[in-house]
Amino acid sequence: SHLFQIGRAYGKFYWTGVKATWANHKRAKALKTQITTANRNSGLPNMPRPLLAHLEFYYENAGKGKLTRTDFQLLMREQYDFRKLPPFALMVALFGEWLPLIVPFVPSAVPRTCRIPKQIEDMRKGVEERRKKSFREGLSTPKAAESNDEAMPTSAAGGKKALPRLYVSMRTAQHIVKMGKPQMLHISRTLGIGGRLFDSIGVQHPLFPVKLMRHLGYLHIDDELLLKDWVLSHLTLSTEETRIACEERGIDVVGRGESELKEDLGKWLEGRKRDDGSYGEILKMLFTRPNVWGQSRIEAPETAESSD
Repeated sequence: SHLFQIGRAYGKFYWTGVKATWANHKRAKALKTQITTANRNSGLPNMPRPLLAHLEFYYENAGKGKLTRTDFQLLMREQYDFRKLPPFALMVALFGEWLPLIVPFVPSAVPRTCRIPKQIEDMRKGVEERRKKSFREGLSTPKAAESNDEAMPTSAAGGKKALPRLYVSMRTAQHIVKMGKPQMLHISRTLGIGGRLFDSIGVQHPLFPVKLMRHLGYLHIDDELLLKDWVLSHLTLSTEETRIACEERGIDVVGRGESELKEDLGKWLEGRKRDDGSYGEILKMLFTRPNVWGQSRIEAPETAESSD
């Protein structure tokens, strides 16, 4: 029948996506090997094992020019997709052409390489509707954590001196978790990290603190990589990559053009530049909309010649 043929076409698409996830895994593995080999030859430590510490490792390598934003995105997305690969591959094998009937009920179980455009659009619409609902509550921006607040055990991620950016994002996440339930739910809905079920019913995800630490650490590094050469990034970021970057920062993307999205992304990055490390500017942007985020223009960093 016609429906069966459509189902078979979807099945082939999903298998192609599974193969793409595996291919990305092999690329990421080769990149990690390349980085660790270069570090070993330079007398630097290998990739750390503790929770979230790999983020700081990626950043330090990016800072030394060993890792581009494209590489960083490959490593992070591969990590996200590869966790979902075994159960999703099993679903493909079990349900075959009937899988499209099941996917709408478990959209987050699907690796990004296996998502059809309509699924991506529906997921974005859901996140944005929950975000709009949260902003209608009119919560005021909470104050940032003081520099001596939220003591962080050094064993958690290598300590403040070893992993400064990760330390700051973890301290900020702890500060947010100590806020009231409305503020925590708002941040969860704004960033879309709590999951459809938990954000819809207004219940905090049991892993929200870890999800928040991971997301803030990821954004910290990704922001700095974008700021490293924003003029070039502004020109080379594709429309879809711009959408992804915006939605990861709580910016609505559905029905909006590329230039408008890049303007809002630029505003976010300006806020990151203004932030003094307390995440005060980041909190302001999470509790307000882009139309009040200040100036969007980011100047190219000064060259060595111009600073002389």
